[in-house]
Amino acid sequence: MRTSFASRLRGATILSAAVLGAGLIVSTSAQAQSTTPPGYFFTLGDPLKSFGDQMANYGIYFNAANVNVVYDNVSGGRKTGVSDTNDASAGMDFDMTKLAGIPGARAHIQFDDRAAGFNGNYTGSVWGSSPEYGPVEVFQLSELSWEQSLFDDHVRLYAGRISPLGDFSTFDVYCNFYSIGVCGNGPAGYYFDNSATYAPVSTWGFRATLKPSLSTYIRAGIYADDDAAYYTTHSHGFTDWQLNQASGVFIPFQIGYDSTTQNYPTHVMLGGYYDSSSYGVGATGTPAAIAAGSAAAAMAGRGRTSVYMGLEQTVWKPDPKSDRQLIAFGEATWSVMGDAPIENAQVFGLVLQGPFASRPHDTVNFAWDFAKYNHRFAQAAAFGAGYDNGGGIGVMQATPSENWIEFSYSAAVMPGFSIQPFLQYFTNPEMAVSNANIHHDSFTIGVATVVVLNGLLGLPGLGHSN
Repeated sequence: MRTSFASRLRGATILSAAVLGAGLIVSTSAQAQSTTPPGYFFTLGDPLKSFGDQMANYGIYFNAANVNVVYDNVSGGRKTGVSDTNDASAGMDFDMTKLAGIPGARAHIQFDDRAAGFNGNYTGSVWGSSPEYGPVEVFQLSELSWEQSLFDDHVRLYAGRISPLGDFSTFDVYCNFYSIGVCGNGPAGYYFDNSATYAPVSTWGFRATLKPSLSTYIRAGIYADDDAAYYTTHSHGFTDWQLNQASGVFIPFQIGYDSTTQNYPTHVMLGGYYDSSSYGVGATGTPAAIAAGSAAAAMAGRGRTSVYMGLEQTVWKPDPKSDRQLIAFGEATWSVMGDAPIENAQVFGLVLQGPFASRPHDTVNFAWDFAKYNHRFAQAAAFGAGYDNGGGIGVMQATPSENWIEFSYSAAVMPGFSIQPFLQYFTNPEMAVSNANIHHDSFTIGVATVVVLNGLLGLPGLGHSN
């Protein structure tokens, strides 16, 4: 018997809630004696720090997090209403130098439990929907990987069951936002114009990074396109490891300059990708033919290429050595070969870290997104054929272009726990054909709660070398 979405959503938080509850119990006595660090309202007093440090001495690190986001489309779009997404993750990182005497090696295993709605049912915007893209209700193995540093860290290799989306076309500030057109990989063109697996789905992949200097890098990778079952309860990543279901390969590349050690850091990147998969959008077919599942439309083309460039720059600090800073960022993507749904897209924004001297861990975040749709893709409306996102959208009809803005304030309540209310405004969201005469702009308010158990409980972390 299929469980309801509400029950799955409650189940998705069991892992993080259990760990958080244990931490609260452990920290009851420690909290009274602890001193709240500057910039927070409370602290749990690092109750698991001693345990974490002991395990770290052996090269074993734990991590866990939970992100819950509520979206309320209060006006415009398709209809008003509330949607909710929840993503819980937990895993272990291993310093293989300490654990097994292998210099420069790390191993990772990560699990993810996601129960995500689809707020595009309300806003009418596919591209501006949540980073926890849904609808999906699934527990899965999201990473099983090995990292290897060689030649005094001038070469970094990364392989296993991984996702390509966290290693290319991204800046550190992107996931301060709760639109898929920013969080993860910046402009929506990179995320939607290919068949790469969507995080947290993993696939077989390999990435190599060459670092000629501390601040420069050249990176490339190859990954199997194998995300066909993502939007089901069966895509769990534990048994579907064969390559015979792969539809092609995703090959991204990027060069960059990242001066993280400077007082006013600069990150410049230039890259692109080739995706060999076949796709069924835009080149042939009419809305009626595609809605009927025409074979011609399903075989519209094979192979797509896009390029992108971006800049992230600290532009102001009250003190050159302070962590408080104003960061400006921008990125643009262009489709240069194949019929991708988005011809070009841009994102620009500002992040003010530490808006007040007394609140150094808070952030104020603003982003503006633009996406111009491929006119043949819009005419065919193939991206909605046979896929209703659980809300009956059916075949989609894209507007020529779409804009959206997002503004938020993230308040650091305690180490490892923040609350972030936000506003989103969409102009010309694409609509269902059945509602083609409704093109109201959409206004959404929301709130995100973010729990990172390492910070909350004082557990040391290892993470990835990249």
